[in-house]
Amino acid sequence: MQKKNLYLLISLLLNLFFYAQNVGIGTTNPTATLDLNGNLRVRTLTDKTTDTSYKDVVVADANGNLGRWDKANMIAKIQDEILTNQKINYVSNLSTYGSEMKCDRFRLKFDVENNKVYPFISLSSDPAPVNSSTKVYYSYIHKTNASSSSFVSPNVLSMQQSVNITSSTWQKLDANFDHNVFDEVYLSYPNTNALYRITFLQRQSGDTQNGVTPYFYTITCERF
Repeated sequence: MQKKNLYLLISLLLNLFFYAQNVGIGTTNPTATLDLNGNLRVRTLTDKTTDTSYKDVVVADANGNLGRWDKANMIAKIQDEILTNQKINYVSNLSTYGSEMKCDRFRLKFDVENNKVYPFISLSSDPAPVNSSTKVYYSYIHKTNASSSSFVSPNVLSMQQSVNITSSTWQKLDANFDHNVFDEVYLSYPNTNALYRITFLQRQSGDTQNGVTPYFYTITCERF
């Protein structure tokens, strides 16, 4: 008798599993294939951080309905929303330079051309640019640094500048850059709402080290 009841119970459960349209746990009115009215606990989850075959993230709406979101798209959306604030400092001289800083879609650095140091910009390869060459528009304020806390003439405002940049080449932003100059650059990226404020500062030290005059380089980048 007990075996007969057991077989009947198993039969009913199998019929429910294979033929029911919706199954409810904690509800008599399921609205999905599996409708759980309560908490869910998973005892073991395997870390798939480095597994590239896992491309989706599970998400839920306000009613608890689950869906999936492409991981790469989610990362890009988050990056678009996060404010960027980067800074780099280093001490060098004209024969050694070039420390590079990544700021969102751009790469920034000081570089030498005709024995003078200038601020340069390039496209970042991460995230990959939509086009191999991108034209960006910018304006900058060029200030001559008189001391640690003041500026002197000439201070120049340059508007409606543009430059074509790629991820494999570097372009100069200010042809008049020199020692003890502070450049404040306002830059936008095509088809986005992002605004970038980038500063370049090069100071010449009054002291020498082994006969070489050191220079202090600072780059900051903010994305709004």
